[in-house]
Amino acid sequence: MINDINNKIEETLSSLDNIGQANAPNFFETRLRAKMEKTLLIHKNSYNLKKPIWAVALLTTLLFFNVYAIKLTSKPVNKQNIQNQTNIQGFIIDYQLNTNSSQY
Repeated sequence: MINDINNKIEETLSSLDNIGQANAPNFFETRLRAKMEKTLLIHKNSYNLKKPIWAVALLTTLLFFNVYAIKLTSKPVNKQNIQNQTNIQGFIIDYQLNTNSSQY
């Protein structure tokens, strides 16, 4: 039994004598570096406007700003028009001008 174990150990150790050094294929390091740089560039440029979600978010934000700006500019104009109309009505009443009568 001990002799059998010693034989198996000797066979295993002798099989290791024929093992050579592992070599990488030609230009392995160059190809690996190129793949790593390509992956790095893809991840670096992943947050640009090529993705639809960024374009949609940007357009939605611009739409809301435009609607807000239109509402801001339209409110004072309406108040001013109402104030001008009441001033004109007051002027007509003060000077007793009748728009239905003709002075000529």
